[in-house]
Amino acid sequence: EGRGRIFCGDVGQSSWEEIDIIARGGNLGWKSREGFHCFDHRTCGQIGPEVLPIFAYPHSEGRSVTGGHVYRGCQNPNLQGMYIYGDFMNGRIWSLVENEGNWTNSEVLMCKEDTCLDSLGLTSSYQRNILSFGEDQDGEIYMLTTDYASPSAQQGKVFQLVDPRR
Repeated sequence: EGRGRIFCGDVGQSSWEEIDIIARGGNLGWKSREGFHCFDHRTCGQIGPEVLPIFAYPHSEGRSVTGGHVYRGCQNPNLQGMYIYGDFMNGRIWSLVENEGNWTNSEVLMCKEDTCLDSLGLTSSYQRNILSFGEDQDGEIYMLTTDYASPSAQQGKVFQLVDPRR
């Protein structure tokens, strides 16, 4: 379940964001294809066999995918084996689950304000722009965020994904 595979959040050009699994020699279709859709009808299918993404979403849902990690930690068993990723522009976080070669996408919902009490040291809000995801040696996932749509901004914060029911 995800071991030994390289997942890639592939920022689209005009209409679609996609998640790919990288394979040696794989042709991901750039710049003929965007997501599952032909982007340049003159070249679609003309450059050899193409490897389709495992998932794609339109710009109406987000405009810049931020690739993530397959969750392998112990603190959030409800995320076990899921590929966690987000969108830089709107700050949404999603998970992808594989079942017999088919992928299902679900939004990872943040807890309500009354659930994430300050006394627990948890927060239900974070800076909007997700710059990156990372993981520690225990497989726990962290995200780097900023309120400024620039990777050079100095106001970034790091958050750990934590189930408030833990």
